[in-house]
Amino acid sequence: MKIAILTYHRSYNYGAMLQAVATRYILSHMGHQVYFINYWPKHQSLLYKEVSIWKTIKYCLKTNPLNVLKLSYKWLWQAIRRYKYEKFISKYISKYYGNEKAEYDVLLCGSDQIWRKQPITNNYNPFYFGDNDVKANIKMSYASSMGKLPQTKEDENTIKKLLKNLDYISVREKNLCEYIKINTPYNAIQVLDPTLLLTKEQWEDCVHIKEKMFLEPYVLVYDLGQKFDKNNIKHFANRNKLKVIETIQWIDFPEQQIKPATDNPADFLCLIKNASFVLTSSFHGMALSIVFNKPFYVTSSHNIDRFKSLLQTLKLEDRWLDNCNISNLLCRTIDYNTVKQILEKEKEKSINYLSENITKKKSNGK
Repeated sequence: MKIAILTYHRSYNYGAMLQAVATRYILSHMGHQVYFINYWPKHQSLLYKEVSIWKTIKYCLKTNPLNVLKLSYKWLWQAIRRYKYEKFISKYISKYYGNEKAEYDVLLCGSDQIWRKQPITNNYNPFYFGDNDVKANIKMSYASSMGKLPQTKEDENTIKKLLKNLDYISVREKNLCEYIKINTPYNAIQVLDPTLLLTKEQWEDCVHIKEKMFLEPYVLVYDLGQKFDKNNIKHFANRNKLKVIETIQWIDFPEQQIKPATDNPADFLCLIKNASFVLTSSFHGMALSIVFNKPFYVTSSHNIDRFKSLLQTLKLEDRWLDNCNISNLLCRTIDYNTVKQILEKEKEKSINYLSENITKKKSNGK
């Protein structure tokens, strides 16, 4: 079968790119020809627009000259990060771009938060719901996520209209699955995020992962929302005799003992693979910690269901932190034998959804 994937494939974000790569890997190993639709609307590209260093310096000189060094450092860090991400895209994504005007057997929408209200526009993007000109016999979603559920009657009606474009619907979160069943005439099933469909051995086959980046044992911190107190992290690391390695999206000045990583997604996998412990407020930081059998704690203050939904499924509720004071916590291990048994059943369900619906005829029945 000829399959086109429509997802966030160019976001400078570890999880977004890795879920895209994982989806293509799984479908390819099922024997299909798999391509990415290189859809990258302006409202998304603007989020990663490169800022001119000269304009930045001129602005600082006119306003606050003391900021020149700080902003120049941030610009350099972001330029290096951009280069590494583009290199990853070139190696693992762009060579699989398909022709948007070609005919496909299946258009697969997902995963990640493609169904959220899009940044800048603050509207749902119909293109990610299959309302587009991509020609396909079947249009379906896989592990699509919305983040915040519709809050108004207008949003609810919009979602009903958009879901009509899809023949088969699967989503990542339990609350979205229940919302669709209760508030729309369509059916949906809950499936795993693509990053969880691969074993650690398959990830090493899919992406070139370095052997090691650090020799000393370390706790990896991937804290998108800055939920963990830096002093608590240091207490936790000292108590457990670990170095602190932090990989982050944006940076000011690096703190002592903290590595301001500009890693690409492949290096992020290396950091998780070799970590002694992981502290994160990222969904994919949590998911990949599970894949690589790492002890972890996770917390967040928004879109909490995406975390708790997975933790409840895998009986890992104790890894969620409501109180982020981690200074006195120990590096408690996880019984990954039990987790693996549950995960294998969920994988089977998710892959069956793909294999069964990809080969079906167009239904419109949902």
